[in-house]
Amino acid sequence: MDTVICKIKVSLIVPVYNVEKYLEKCVQSIVRQSHDNIEIILIDDGSTDSSGVMCDYFANLDQRVKVLHKKNGGLSSARNMGIKYSTGSYIAFVDSDDYISPNFVECSLELCKKHNAQISILKMLSVQEDYNSYDINKVESSILMSSEDAIKESLLQKKFSCSASGKLFKRNIVEDVLFPEKKLSEDLAVCHVFFDKADRIIFSNQIGYYYRQRAGSIMHKFNINRLDALYWANNLELYCIKNYPKLVTVSKCRTFNVAINLLLALPKEDVNNSPAYFRILNDVKRCRRYLWITTESRIKDKLAALLSLFGPKLLRFVWFINIAIRSGK
Repeated sequence: MDTVICKIKVSLIVPVYNVEKYLEKCVQSIVRQSHDNIEIILIDDGSTDSSGVMCDYFANLDQRVKVLHKKNGGLSSARNMGIKYSTGSYIAFVDSDDYISPNFVECSLELCKKHNAQISILKMLSVQEDYNSYDINKVESSILMSSEDAIKESLLQKKFSCSASGKLFKRNIVEDVLFPEKKLSEDLAVCHVFFDKADRIIFSNQIGYYYRQRAGSIMHKFNINRLDALYWANNLELYCIKNYPKLVTVSKCRTFNVAINLLLALPKEDVNNSPAYFRILNDVKRCRRYLWITTESRIKDKLAALLSLFGPKLLRFVWFINIAIRSGK
């Protein structure tokens, strides 16, 4: 590793809340990084299981681990606290039920230095709840992007999404941006702001982040607070109208994606008769035509737009049948 890169300190911020089953794997993946000049900030966000005790245990084993205990305030408040107490020149966010590749930090730093970029992004791999292995790309490639390019790609979600995880940020990109507290889908509210503050963003298809698909996660069941995502998506449309007019159509595709996923998550009894349903359906109808005029949008989103013309029942039937076939049920 380059001696200059070795001297760079990186802060990895890990909000922790009731993840005793997954926390050890997460922390081990960070502690064992090939780049060892790191600080690991574990924010115990009022856990009611053994997660808080586990955090203290890890801190006793490795002096690079710092633990902050706080009242439960949600992911955003924990991240904001982590940024405040971090001291690294670069910052990365890792969710406590996920894990990262052994060279995530090293590879991310090298990409930033090689391409003079303020943000580096490694490929995020979605894995099943009990998956704990590592995967390696056969062929690695990278793409250097402007702010507009990166925002567009995060809206299309082909190479990467708006998630704050899986990315390495130069400190000045994130330190004066607050994640919105007591809200869900907070990454959708700030990711474009991060990209806007960077002149150069580098993406590599090297797998660096493992996103665990937990059945009990709030993002895999409907909660009225999940409508926050539609609020952020609508704000993103306005942001593009003002700052990136070329991305307005793509931003509407993103709103459709958010709305259709919420529609699919709605309990069956709420379809056709709940206020949330009509709020969601309005954005589905308003934005679906943009999927057909945007050649770069994903095939599955185009299919969802087509199916939505025939009503939510057919859409949900086809979608869930497809999921059942793919899962072997």
